[in-house]
Amino acid sequence: MYQVWQWLAFWLVVLVNCGFAQEAPLFFDQPPDDDYYTRTNMKDCPKRFYWGRNDTPFSRGGWGGTRALRGEFQHMVALGWTRPSGKIDYLCGGSLITAAFILTAAHCSVDHDNIPPDTVRIGDTDLGSVEDDEFAQQIAIRVITVHPQYRGSRKYFDIALIELTKPAKFSAAVCAACLWHEEELPGERMDAVGFGVTGFGEDLSPTLQRVQLDRIALTRCSERLTINRRQMPEGLRYDQFCAAGNNMDTCEGDSGGPIGVKRLDVGGDIISVIVGIVSFGTPCTAGSMGVYTRVATYIDWLERETNKSLSYGACTKGIYCPGRLKNGTTVLYGRGFYRTRYGLIWDKEEPSEFECGATLIDYQVLANLGSLCNSTQRASEVCDLL
Repeated sequence: MYQVWQWLAFWLVVLVNCGFAQEAPLFFDQPPDDDYYTRTNMKDCPKRFYWGRNDTPFSRGGWGGTRALRGEFQHMVALGWTRPSGKIDYLCGGSLITAAFILTAAHCSVDHDNIPPDTVRIGDTDLGSVEDDEFAQQIAIRVITVHPQYRGSRKYFDIALIELTKPAKFSAAVCAACLWHEEELPGERMDAVGFGVTGFGEDLSPTLQRVQLDRIALTRCSERLTINRRQMPEGLRYDQFCAAGNNMDTCEGDSGGPIGVKRLDVGGDIISVIVGIVSFGTPCTAGSMGVYTRVATYIDWLERETNKSLSYGACTKGIYCPGRLKNGTTVLYGRGFYRTRYGLIWDKEEPSEFECGATLIDYQVLANLGSLCNSTQRASEVCDLL
């Protein structure tokens, strides 16, 4: 118990000595309310710092899905096949991971007639109307690179890269996503999006649909999945994972599209992170589930093919998207930008705000895991923005 209190004491010292004065709180555009100093807990945090925020309601869209709105999944791409009549059939999905490269499934490299896609549609959430046409970009495909170990007769190595003839322009509707690097899958529910069918035997959806899915253990997945030993002689592999939802699933036409999560960077930007690629699954009825290619397994191959770093840092710092959604506090930073993350400085003469960081959780309080900072040093004397 003594050790616990000793750790907490260091934690609190770090927070108290961060340069905040009760009379003049820093970094805020307005002082706290009169009742701020009489509070005994922080349960009013959402109301105090996030007032006026309402979740955007989703309209129902097809079997188990909800309509995705513009700007929610800026990386979503529809792969198109231009027919002799001029009509474009969008049969697969993909994800923009750089301005010039799209991540998709290897089995989306050709259609049933062995014809490859020739164009992509980015930034459009309604392919059946002109609703998003002013935000959409239509770009021709330069080349499709399928993973060298992919075989059409097997369900393995189902991953491919599409290079565009010209880079996409990032906007409020179009932006690249980051890639999940961790061996472990996210613990929370994941979002999958696509223009696939909205039920077994139904037509492709003209509007972008979103489903929320939970991961399923491979052993349980194998029990529910009818495995063709010719197509999957090794059963489900480490580079695949399964997911299913409560009467939700990805369906035919969603192949190649993303399944992933949202993360916040240190600046409060909401970043889409792709965990997997829609590969195959059971028929889309109640209790169905999907199998996905695990992206983290192929990071090295993707970096070689794109000749770019796809690290978290390169993705978040190297890509500027003017319309990226944000989720910050009312902390003023610079010219009106909002920040919640701070660096703790021990020496004013030689500031090194990268030694230890903290998160602003109230007008005068920064939260920090004390064990991550060197407890032999004195408490920080000043806080600076990261």
